[in-house]
Amino acid sequence: MIFPLVLFGLFVAGYCYYRSIPDLKRESVNRSEKVEQLKMAQGKRITWSIFKGVIFSGIATSLTLVLVRFFGYPYSKALFLTLKRGYPFRPTYVLLALSLIITLLLVVLFEDRRASGKIRRRDSNFSIFNTVTHTIAVLLVVCSIFIAYSGGWLVFNFGGVSIDQVVYAIVQPLSGTDPEQIKTFIKLVVIPGAALSYLLIVSVIVLHRYKFTRLVLPNFGPRAIFYTARVIGAFAILGFGVFYSVSKLGYQEVKAYFFENSTLFNDYYVEPTTVALEFPDKPKNLIYIFLESMETTYLSTELGGQQPENLLPNLTKVIQEEGINFSNNDLIGGAYQTTGTGFTVGGMVAQTAGIPLNFSDNNTYGKTVPFLPGAYSLGEILNKQGYNQRLFIGSGADFAGRDKYFNQHGDYKIEDYYYAKEEGWIPDDYHVWWGYEDEKLFEFAKASVTELSQEDKPFNFTMLTADTHFEDGYLSPNNPQQFGDQYSNVIAFSDQQLGDFLNWLKEQPFYDDTVIVISGDHLSMDRDYFNSIAPDYKRSVLNVILNSETEPVTTTNRTYTTMDLYPTTLAAMGIKITGDRMGLGTNLFSDKPTLSEEIGYDTLNDELGKRSNYYDLKIMKGTNFELLQERESESNGD
Repeated sequence: MIFPLVLFGLFVAGYCYYRSIPDLKRESVNRSEKVEQLKMAQGKRITWSIFKGVIFSGIATSLTLVLVRFFGYPYSKALFLTLKRGYPFRPTYVLLALSLIITLLLVVLFEDRRASGKIRRRDSNFSIFNTVTHTIAVLLVVCSIFIAYSGGWLVFNFGGVSIDQVVYAIVQPLSGTDPEQIKTFIKLVVIPGAALSYLLIVSVIVLHRYKFTRLVLPNFGPRAIFYTARVIGAFAILGFGVFYSVSKLGYQEVKAYFFENSTLFNDYYVEPTTVALEFPDKPKNLIYIFLESMETTYLSTELGGQQPENLLPNLTKVIQEEGINFSNNDLIGGAYQTTGTGFTVGGMVAQTAGIPLNFSDNNTYGKTVPFLPGAYSLGEILNKQGYNQRLFIGSGADFAGRDKYFNQHGDYKIEDYYYAKEEGWIPDDYHVWWGYEDEKLFEFAKASVTELSQEDKPFNFTMLTADTHFEDGYLSPNNPQQFGDQYSNVIAFSDQQLGDFLNWLKEQPFYDDTVIVISGDHLSMDRDYFNSIAPDYKRSVLNVILNSETEPVTTTNRTYTTMDLYPTTLAAMGIKITGDRMGLGTNLFSDKPTLSEEIGYDTLNDELGKRSNYYDLKIMKGTNFELLQERESESNGD
């Protein structure tokens, strides 16, 4: 970094020296006095300029090293709009560019303060119209830059993210979010966006300061036209930023989500509260294990996956020897994912309430009002039957409103990352990945399930893993490294831990009276792991059911979605469902066609990607304001 220190030091010194000359020339003295002052001050000006150059460039170089040390080279890639896997720029060039940006910032902020004051006095006759149009133009350009960077970040960080995931994430608080996601957003959006915005703004200031606009305006026409054109140009740049981001999500998907209305819910939704359910004399316990991003792609090709070697030997053995796997093909398969179910809380809602989790205007999902107040879930059904229910996760349950959903729909006891700290299971300052790792989760779960089983009530124990979350999963120190990439090793270790947990469950006295459902929450969003799979391969969410009380009519070549697991789970517990459909889900143990089989998966998914008045009014039950009014009326006894 000695070279940039010298280079930028000379640059700043020369600039400061140049700026000092006009200051003397503008003094109100005669010509001879000006010449004398210039001669007398020459040595002082050279010394002071060199000193400024060393100080400014030294600070800039130091800040550069600090930034690169803290953020690493992903920051450098983002700085150059390089949202690709490769790294085409040499680190030296990146450091030079970053040092130059910081140097220019320091010069503008400190060296040109007096000059900027004179510019303001000189341009004091500029109209309010000029100020307003200039401010609007700057804000629009900055917004465009951040929108474009955000679109690139979504693709870089999440792969094929859908519009419903984006909208839902926007309306949710950051509490419980993986710190790495926030850090990545800062690296790839906030810092490069701010840097580029700064460069553009400084460029405009410099051009204006050196009378560039005054050279252009006489040939351009009236100033009002110029100012208006500036705003129009800024709107055009904003449009480009929006256009770029929308292109990353898909124009048709965005158009359908915001501007098209579907009657799917009106035509096919079965209100669960109206369905007659017949419960067995002896209720079965339920253990529902959501496996983060678990899908059939991780199986070997001969088993129905896309891997040269099977990453899930334990799950495979359970499926082949004792479990029920509803498959979308002749081999081991799973459920298709739809709009509104491709993220954790959306997947959990789909599998326990038979509906997607879609965004509704001005409703923030449980922050101030009920979470999906019109939904009727598995938890609520079992709660009415006297079940003791528990949600067990190693992350913060408040992330994305999961605590609200399970509290309000079944009165679950929440045992999450924060609960583990309160109980002393982990130290107060302990935090890895999303909270604590799955190795601890499975061990802690044994004690929690044992405690539930000793109470004089049937129980529903729902748990969620996290180590296989994108990007590349969490590689714990005890994770075997038998494959060539981290994600494969993490997936295989998750399968091993699940197998050990199932073996432990089989030794427990409550096992025979317990239905176990194992399912992925959604498809993985890892951005590059699936680049080599066959183009015609249909990825699906893996699932298996153990100790079912009901025998299926058929388990292969079914076209179904994760929403169908809602009534299917009830049927596995020996509960008879009149009509075999609840919500948008169909009981897979029956011979009734699923919605995907009845109207086609593509049609179903397209319709779920549109707005629904029924969903907004009957399931969301209006906006936050309307729900707050309703709650206040109820509390006042109206």
